[in-house]
Amino acid sequence: MYDRTELCKRLNNQSWKFAKTMPYMPHFHVWFDRWTSSDDFKYCVHAVSEFGKWEFCMIEPRHYFYDDGWRYWWLNGRNGCPIVINRERITIRSPKPIPDKFKDMAYHVPNWVPKR
Repeated sequence: MYDRTELCKRLNNQSWKFAKTMPYMPHFHVWFDRWTSSDDFKYCVHAVSEFGKWEFCMIEPRHYFYDDGWRYWWLNGRNGCPIVINRERITIRSPKPIPDKFKDMAYHVPNWVPKR
């Protein structure tokens, strides 16, 4: 259903903004309402989940998609709906083993995204 080449194209077509409020964790982001289209955002959320590796890099495991020296991941808002896709250079941090308390965690990928 999703195509890796198409995912990379859609990710590369975005205007990524540096997260200057988080200098301790240098990364870039695009909020859902800043994407070229809501369809592109939804496609990328689902495709990152499909092609991403289940890893632990920050506070909980999530799907991380790797392409051309970048690591991509998405985050949910308070309502459980994806609100942002982030990226960072893979040299910033390395994945760690998934802690036991998360081993059985199922990561739900919603079938909807916020409305603009």
